[in-house]
Amino acid sequence: MDATAKVEAGSGMARQAGEALGEIVAGVKKVADLIAEISAAAQEQALGIEQVNKAVIQMDSVTQQNAAQTHRFSSIAKAVATQAMELQGQVDQFKLSGQVIAPG
Repeated sequence: MDATAKVEAGSGMARQAGEALGEIVAGVKKVADLIAEISAAAQEQALGIEQVNKAVIQMDSVTQQNAAQTHRFSSIAKAVATQAMELQGQVDQFKLSGQVIAPG
């Protein structure tokens, strides 16, 4: 092989290497784009999880408040029932026209 043929062969190899490097760069760019998309999706999911967590915390707070109110209302209902029974006992002792009023 003479020098001209060697130069042409070397030039062809350099061109092929350049094309291969171009393909590699394009592939790396695609991978970088995919990584950016994955990162954006992960951030979006993290935000969604944070919002769900806040909602669960709020629901827990409301549930605790409801439980406290239910306990309070139950105590009030018991107190009112006790007072009603005491009042009924006092009313039962009244007499009208010489007769004792029957309970209930």
